[in-house]
Amino acid sequence: MPAEPPTDLTKEDLEEMLQCGVESFTTSPLTTAGENFGSLLLRVDATLLPDHRQVSLAAKLVVTKNLMGRVPPFRDFMRKEMDMYTRLRPAILAVQEEHGIPRDLLLDVIPRCHGARTRRGGGLEPPVDETAAILMENLGASGYRLADRIEGMDLEHAECVVRHLARFQAMFVVLKLKKPHFFKSTVLPTLAVPKHDPPPPGEDRDEKLHTLLTTSLAHVPAVGQHRARIHAAMTAARQFRARPREPFATLAHNDFWTNNVLFSYEGKRIAGLKLIDFQMTSYGSPAADLVGFLYSSTSLAVTGEDRDRLTRLYHEEFTGWLRRFDCDPRPFSYAAFLREVGAEAPAQFARVFHMLRIFCMSKDNPPDINNPAAFQRMQTDNTGLGETYFSKIDRLVREAVQRKWI
Repeated sequence: MPAEPPTDLTKEDLEEMLQCGVESFTTSPLTTAGENFGSLLLRVDATLLPDHRQVSLAAKLVVTKNLMGRVPPFRDFMRKEMDMYTRLRPAILAVQEEHGIPRDLLLDVIPRCHGARTRRGGGLEPPVDETAAILMENLGASGYRLADRIEGMDLEHAECVVRHLARFQAMFVVLKLKKPHFFKSTVLPTLAVPKHDPPPPGEDRDEKLHTLLTTSLAHVPAVGQHRARIHAAMTAARQFRARPREPFATLAHNDFWTNNVLFSYEGKRIAGLKLIDFQMTSYGSPAADLVGFLYSSTSLAVTGEDRDRLTRLYHEEFTGWLRRFDCDPRPFSYAAFLREVGAEAPAQFARVFHMLRIFCMSKDNPPDINNPAAFQRMQTDNTGLGETYFSKIDRLVREAVQRKWI
């Protein structure tokens, strides 16, 4: 087991990462209980020396337990985040400048990084240990905010997300085609998937979890009607190994849902968007993130026909962005993209079916991240889950059956 990581930052920690003096600072939790599960996020308000400049930052620290009580590959997670902020974000901005992308069209969806370290005294050099940390711009202090994770996004917000996601993922195809050496030497190593430790011999906690989940949802009409299909889909998903398929292969976020997208506004108009939490990225299909988002993070008012239109919108934005960089869009036909969707959708169904329970859990009754037994009980206890959750599960199952994903 790794050592327990720190749960706060010292003045020396901040000065090490910011590379300047710190006159004073305070820290406080950045998110409320139940809003973030994969890391410890702190708000840091500091006065910097020598100019007494005041800054508000978001600090990301390591956690060494996940919701199932297992030790996550946090070293790989933090390394991915650091590379995204310190190496890939500058490359994305630079290639847009090289191709003359107008400022009003500039894709700048990754938050700025103000400092990071792999370990105390280690700078950005490996290895990563439990004291790794990242300092980013505090988006909340800049007016960005999340959509409601239980209700999900309306069509206007979903369209905004789909447009930005398509351009963002097309950007990595641009790097692959226009900067092949950088892509192979820097992008692909960042997107490499860490190996996970298998569960103890004779123990299949995922099988138990999925059985409990379908039992607790037997009263939902579509679940009761298609329980055998759901169980088969869950079983198949555990064997599914996402493999990159060309030409669409790009950065796959792999945790793309409501709480990893923030919006800024001018009045009631959406003015900006930022994407966060890149610790689970891989080299895979963009369709995985799109399908996962459309079914985990859109409101009940967004229809199946809307999701079809959003899928086409994604493809139009993806290929349109490639054209801006003089990339041939012909290999990226809509028919080929729909095949990508079909290949990824069954596994995404299983993921969303599982994760919606967490996404829709009452904000007054979040799961205890440090108590695996309490988390397991949550799989059969419907306390804290409203009708929105059950309706989303019903919608998910019905559309998956209709689209022949399960």
